[in-house]
Amino acid sequence: MNAVAADAYTIRPMRADEIALAADWAAAEGWNPGLNDAACFATVDPHGFLIGELDGKPAGSNPWRATTLEWQTPETPPGHGNWGKELPVVYRWAYDYSVPGAKEDFVPQNQPPVPRAA
Repeated sequence: MNAVAADAYTIRPMRADEIALAADWAAAEGWNPGLNDAACFATVDPHGFLIGELDGKPAGSNPWRATTLEWQTPETPPGHGNWGKELPVVYRWAYDYSVPGAKEDFVPQNQPPVPRAA
């Protein structure tokens, strides 16, 4: 079973030095944060920006290592037209953990199966 201990994941207000990181993440996902918007909002509501941490580090776009397709999109959460020009190929059901012969417990739906040795 692919599980993360509940105490390993925390959510807390961002520190001032982390707000630029959030603006960078938003820009990387195609958002258009204003140059000074984040600083202005943080001044008005210093607890309004939250960050999720996994084992003390900012959690990425798939902190739970979920196998379902929505977690495999280039941006998370997926936007409209999230797959681009081609739809993904699905090789296994959505919650297929502990795949026999797989090197890891985490095997996304759109990852082709690895041929087994005879």
